[in-house]
Amino acid sequence: MKIIIFDLDDTLIDEQKYVQSGLEHVSKQINQEFQKKNIEKELNTIFRKFGRGKVFNIFFNNLTKKNIINQYVKLYRGHYPNIKLKVEAKNLLDKLRKKKQNEISSQQTKTQF
Repeated sequence: MKIIIFDLDDTLIDEQKYVQSGLEHVSKQINQEFQKKNIEKELNTIFRKFGRGKVFNIFFNNLTKKNIINQYVKLYRGHYPNIKLKVEAKNLLDKLRKKKQNEISSQQTKTQF
C-alpha cells in the first residue's frame, strides 16, 4: 500500500485565502455583537502588519478589555472556509486518482483469471 501525504497550507490550498475566509467570518460575528463597521478591513490590516498569530489579541485590546479572544479564535478555527484547491493541486490529485483507478482495474483484470 502506498500513501501520499500532503501539507494543506500553501500546498493544496492558498493559506492567505483561508485566513481571509476566517477573518470575514469572524468580522460578521463581531459586527453583530459590537455594532462596529469596517471590522474585516481592520482585521486584515492587523494580519498584514503582525501576521496571523496575534490578530484577535491586538484587535480586542483596541476594542474592549473583556477576555473574549478565545471565543473568536475558536470561531475562526471552526469556520467552514470559503476556499478551493489550488489549480496545480487539483490537477495532481486528479492525475493520482486516475493512476489509482488504472492500477485497481489492471489488478482486478489480473486476479480475475
